[in-house]
Amino acid sequence: MSLTKSWEKVLHKSLEDPSNILHYLNISLRDEDTDMFLIALKNISKAHLGGMTALSEKTNFSRESLYRTLSLNGNPRFSTLLAILDALGFQLAIEPKMRKKKAAKKVVRGKRRKTASKKTQSRTIRKKRKVPS
Repeated sequence: MSLTKSWEKVLHKSLEDPSNILHYLNISLRDEDTDMFLIALKNISKAHLGGMTALSEKTNFSRESLYRTLSLNGNPRFSTLLAILDALGFQLAIEPKMRKKKAAKKVVRGKRRKTASKKTQSRTIRKKRKVPS
């Protein structure tokens, strides 16, 4: 008996929960890497439906076409992505982009002193030392 589990078995087990699928898809989209999103769809269809054969039956696309579409070099049509998401029980939604919060500026009350250059500092010191005659 093996003491380790394959990552695919662990991934497929975690993808049985629809909320985990949502997180997985959203994280793959966050990277703005289309290859990662396509691989995520492929992994979800294997875990959720049992493989490409079941996905091809639900989407009416050939199994070979789906393998090409969900590969690293895949370039799916928008309608194909919508059909795959529909077969998996999901839909596409658009949300406003999250903006990063600007760092809060610290407001210092009172007057700020400007630091003078070394030449200016030495001139003022000399002027203060002069004693009127």
